[in-house]
Amino acid sequence: MIRVGITGGMASGKSEVCEKLRSLGVSILSADLIAHQLTDTDPKMRRAITLLFGPLAYDTPTGTLNRSYVGRVAFADKRKLSSLNKIVHPQVLQAIDTEVARLEEKKIAGYAAIEAALLFESGLNRQVDYVLTVVAQTDLQIERGMNRDKLTEAEVRARLSQQLPAEATMNESDFVLYNNSTLDALYQKTIFFHRLFTGLKPRLARKHDNL
Repeated sequence: MIRVGITGGMASGKSEVCEKLRSLGVSILSADLIAHQLTDTDPKMRRAITLLFGPLAYDTPTGTLNRSYVGRVAFADKRKLSSLNKIVHPQVLQAIDTEVARLEEKKIAGYAAIEAALLFESGLNRQVDYVLTVVAQTDLQIERGMNRDKLTEAEVRARLSQQLPAEATMNESDFVLYNNSTLDALYQKTIFFHRLFTGLKPRLARKHDNL
């Protein structure tokens, strides 16, 4: 099964691209969703995160990760962010590889799209055949991020500053989708890439160095 990694900066539109692909019958795996599940349920990961961020890392009534607190602390401290990524990324990569293998065992047709904001930073780019980066103008990302996540402009800019610049991810990607217009225009571009991906062949050079 072909693996297409879909990445992009905060509020670039990659999630909308994946939702449109899902409506077209594509199998979608979300690295963020898998990370959420693991950080909430994996005992070893919970202990490591609590040690790193203190007792406020997990919400007492629900037992789930206090993502707003951890996010604020991590994005304000590069060392803590780096340590958090080292805790989470390896387990997420292994879980993604396992899920794709299950799709292959079921002989699911087509390709799998893997959405990951930190695709290059996590090393996930080495586990996919092709990479599509979704990019948007910075002012649009800030506006969308403020409206969607109820963050201040400063908070959105702080999170964007922790991500790879768009130019860097574009240079390392196979395809680029520009999302600076309407949602309908984004959907039309997504349909184009869907047709393109459907006709591609897997790359034999896929690596699993981190498994």
